[in-house]
Amino acid sequence: MSTCVSGLAACVRSLSLGLLAVWGLNGCESLPSWQGVAREATTQKPTTDELNSVVRYAAEVQGLSPRGLEREYERLAGGEGETHAIRMALLLSHPEAPFRDPHRAERLLEDYLERPGSDTSCCREFAAFVRDSLLEQRHTRAQMSNTLVALRQERKALEQEVQHLRSAVAEERAKRSKLESQIEALKAIEKSLDKVQRVEQRLQD
Repeated sequence: MSTCVSGLAACVRSLSLGLLAVWGLNGCESLPSWQGVAREATTQKPTTDELNSVVRYAAEVQGLSPRGLEREYERLAGGEGETHAIRMALLLSHPEAPFRDPHRAERLLEDYLERPGSDTSCCREFAAFVRDSLLEQRHTRAQMSNTLVALRQERKALEQEVQHLRSAVAEERAKRSKLESQIEALKAIEKSLDKVQRVEQRLQD
């Protein structure tokens, strides 16, 4: 295993800002502690040239346009190599990729992490970090989806209550209008009877 002089922490410091967008870490999603991963990797295991290559690739992919991502995807399709699965997962999880498929990216990383072989421990650690980031995003999206469903249900319940109140108000208005009409009719009858009574009174006088 060849040891990289710069180490993972140095790569992270120069590329971390670019990597954030690779995994689709938008404002509503929690940011992973990349610096923490770097410190753990550099204090426990040596970094490798292959790992540095993957980290640089992640930063390069981050700056690609949708068309550039498509060309890179076509280039990697059917490819092989120790880190091919990681590179493909980075493409599939890119937020602007027309072919975006985070679930497939997770499966590729899971397969990579489960297979035995001569892959360097640091690359496996990097793959685990990306996989965990995708899982965290999926969990966050699921929570947001559940919250949205609950809010929609609450809104519908409130709308139904408002509609009920409007119907009740309309019924009250109709009832009041009917009563007012009856009152006016009674007043008219009363006025008519009063007039007849006065006429009769004058006739008697």
